[in-house]
Amino acid sequence: MAFLGYSEYTFMNWAPIREPYVRKLLNKRSTATTSIGFFVAAALSILFIFVPGTML
Repeated sequence: MAFLGYSEYTFMNWAPIREPYVRKLLNKRSTATTSIGFFVAAALSILFIFVPGTML
């Protein structure tokens, strides 16, 4: 939601981000979290696709 300019203060209570510094900080954090998740998913996919399930 940081990419859209919203932040969650309490559970399911969304408010627009007003401060530019906070917006930049949350965008960096969400980019890092998204990229780490993507790389973990790609690594696990590659692991399970290319490693055979039985001994050849």
